Formats: sequence, C-alpha cells, structure tokens
Amino acid sequence: MFEEIRIPGSISMPIATIEENIEGVVKDKDTKIIAQCKIGKTSAAASELLIDLGYTDVSSLDGGIDNWPYETE
Repeated sequence: MFEEIRIPGSISMPIATIEENIEGVVKDKDTKIIAQCKIGKTSAAASELLIDLGYTDVSSLDGGIDNWPYETE
C-alpha cells in the first residue's frame, strides 16, 4: 500500500518494527507523528505504542489513508 499512495514526506515503518526502530528515525519525542494505514486499525495500535514509548504528539489517521483529504504521492 505504501508504494501505491502515501502522504508526502511520510516514512513506512511496519508496526512490528516500531519499538526497535523509531528512535533512530524520530529522535525528538515531541515531533508530530500521524500514524496511518489502509483502514485505520493498525495505525490506532501504532499510535498507542508510540505514546507508550513516550512520544507526545501522536495521532492516528481515522479511516486510513483513503480519508486523508490532502495531497498524496
């Protein structure tokens, strides 16, 4: 899915790898993070995980990438 449509500037990180990889990509825990997936279920779980890891500005794209109203690539 990520290869088909994505938010400009976004990165792909499977939920199973977040805990071990996120600090290498997003060092500042106050960085705005919007988790997104196809329908929203996985992004909600990813958001909870990121909050548990100490990230403070995390949201999940409700309804998935299909509901993103802005530009995509």
